[in-house]
Amino acid sequence: MEIAFRGTGPFLWANYTTSLDAPGVLRLAKSQGIVLAPGDMFRPDGRHTGHYRLNVAFAGDELLQSFVEKLPR
Repeated sequence: MEIAFRGTGPFLWANYTTSLDAPGVLRLAKSQGIVLAPGDMFRPDGRHTGHYRLNVAFAGDELLQSFVEKLPR
């Protein structure tokens, strides 16, 4: 997962391409107690972007890091 800083604020945008679709990534995250927001929620056309928004406060969290490392590529 590539994390890119975009603008300012309490959120990071992570770009991740995987064999899972966005709903699959979100379900897997939720099952492990992690809340991600898919980038398509923030686009007027709802188009999938491969980006996920996460709160900066949790960017260094071990649970999140472990989740990212175990995601299928």
